[in-house]
Amino acid sequence: MGYKNTTDKKYGNVKIGATWDVDMKPWSPMISLKFKVKPTPKAVDSFNGDLSEFHQQLTAIFGTKSLAKQVEPLVPQGWRLHMVVYAYDHHPTQINFTKQSAMQVDVWVIASNQYEEANDWKGLKKAVEQLAPKLAKIPAFTKYGDLLDIKA
Repeated sequence: MGYKNTTDKKYGNVKIGATWDVDMKPWSPMISLKFKVKPTPKAVDSFNGDLSEFHQQLTAIFGTKSLAKQVEPLVPQGWRLHMVVYAYDHHPTQINFTKQSAMQVDVWVIASNQYEEANDWKGLKKAVEQLAPKLAKIPAFTKYGDLLDIKA
């Protein structure tokens, strides 16, 4: 059967899509959170050009441990958060004061085995699509508008 996916869709400041291999057990959707981030003028002034201090703040906001803590309570009952990772070549330290940077964070979850047992990939797709708008509302994407301009 191969790979199944959802279409990337914009939710607030984030574009979210998912993919999973129905031949790989257990079914484990990788949900990709894609966004662009640029420091606001206030951030540039606040950090006084100190990029290392700014990167510490960004890591506190977008660090994988911080994101995992924000995402885990949203994972549906019977599912498990497996890991949160940066997509290839994406990391908060790539962001500087002068340009917009593309970011992608991948959230790996292990879905409830009810979908796999029933071979219900359409049901899993629907469940992932219901989770996506909740992920777009985590504090990392909604709380720091004074420091970061985040766009899908």
